[in-house]
Amino acid sequence: MELNARKTISIELKRVLRIAPICLILTAISQAQTSASSRQDAASAAEIVASGIGEVSVAPAKAAFAIEIKTLAATAAAASAENARLSRAVTDALRAANVRSGEIVGTQLSVGANWAFDESSKRQKRTAYQAINSIQMQTEQLDKVAVYIDVALSAGATGVTTAAYFAKEPGEMRRQALTDAVAAARHDAEAMAQAAGGHLGELELVTTEQPESVFSERMDRMFKKSVPEEGTEIVAPKITATARVIARWRFVPSASEK
Repeated sequence: MELNARKTISIELKRVLRIAPICLILTAISQAQTSASSRQDAASAAEIVASGIGEVSVAPAKAAFAIEIKTLAATAAAASAENARLSRAVTDALRAANVRSGEIVGTQLSVGANWAFDESSKRQKRTAYQAINSIQMQTEQLDKVAVYIDVALSAGATGVTTAAYFAKEPGEMRRQALTDAVAAARHDAEAMAQAAGGHLGELELVTTEQPESVFSERMDRMFKKSVPEEGTEIVAPKITATARVIARWRFVPSASEK
C-alpha cells in the first residue's frame, strides 16, 4: 500500500512539473498583453488642453448720452414750469444746431421734494422742490457729440451724463474674436503636442470660459479737455470685443513613442 501511494505521488508530481512551465508561459503572455493594452489606453487617454484669447477693435459707430436740466423752486408747480421753459430752450438750440429728428430719442421728467436736516428741530425739513428733465440722445454723427453738448449747456442745461459708444456690428465682432481665440488655442496646443513628441488628434471640446466682449466705452475712459476758443473736444475710443476659449484635443504620440 505504501509503495503504491509513493508511486501515485511521484506520477502527480511529474505531471505538475510538466504543466508548470506552460502555465508560466501563459501568465507571461497575459501580463505582456495587459501591459501593452494599458500603454495603448494611456496613450489614447492623453489629452492636450489649451486656452486662447481673441480681440477685435473697431471704430465706434454710435454714441448715446443724456442732457439734464435741473430746476429748484418753492413749489412743485414752479419747479416744473421753470424746467419746461429751460427744456424748450435747450431743444430749440439743439434743433438750430441741426440735430436730426431721430437723434432725440426721448425725455424723462421727475419732480420731487428736496430735504435737509434742520439742526433746530433735529428733523428732516423740506427746503424746495426739484424738477429734473433728461433728454436722451443717440447719434451716428460722432463729430457732433461735442457740439451738441456745448449747445445744450449754453442754452441752460445743467449737466450731461457720461457718453457710451457702440459698434455697428457687435455680433460680427464677437464671432471674429471667438475665431481668433480658437486659432490661438490651437497654435499653443500644436506647440505642446510637438514638444511632447506627437501631434494633435481629434478636437474633443471647445468652450468659452467667460462672457465675451465689451462693446461700449465710456467718456471717462477717453481724452477730454475744454478748449474755450473752440468748444469741448472729445476723442471717441476704439470699441474692443474680447473672447476667451478653452479647447481640448486628443494627443497622438509619434510612432517611436508608442
